[in-house]
Amino acid sequence: ETVKSRQQQLERYMTTILSSEGLSAIVKSPQLDEFLMISDRIKQIQGDAANAGNGQGPAGGGAGGEGSNSEQQVEEPVLEGSKVLCAEDAQRIYERMNPQPFDEPSLAQAERDVIQLGHVARAMDAKSKITPEHRALIGRCRVAWPRIKATGHVHERCNFALVPRALQCDEDLARVAGSVSSIWALRALK
Repeated sequence: ETVKSRQQQLERYMTTILSSEGLSAIVKSPQLDEFLMISDRIKQIQGDAANAGNGQGPAGGGAGGEGSNSEQQVEEPVLEGSKVLCAEDAQRIYERMNPQPFDEPSLAQAERDVIQLGHVARAMDAKSKITPEHRALIGRCRVAWPRIKATGHVHERCNFALVPRALQCDEDLARVAGSVSSIWALRALK
């Protein structure tokens, strides 16, 4: 609910900026492009469109495992196809399982895993070898994602100090998941 409200406010703000003649210099700003990742998103959309034209569908689709209890017994990922990490799966598991939020040390570990996975994804290409360590890291991120979402959910008993970190971690993981899924999709084309 809060996220949707913020998204609507941001959309109104961006519409104002993009439609105002006096603010056209801001639109051409490299800082705005970097902040909103406009160029990156355009490349991703073009790649998704090319994949859809080849019958591959967009990278980052949704398949995933679900655990049997709220202790996050989420099954290990099957690392095949372009559905290795998926925000929709994490959201579905979060909604169905109602996982416990992370405490500070656990969230810190999840943040480190997401950062490490981001470094791995940037260093990989379709020809890179996927090591057992890579698979374990992807599995840890996949299992942690619903709990990251739970930590970022604002309610009367949440740890408000962790909410911004969890929301940032969720966003970072979504971005990294897109990269990882794209790599797997490229590997499938080999």
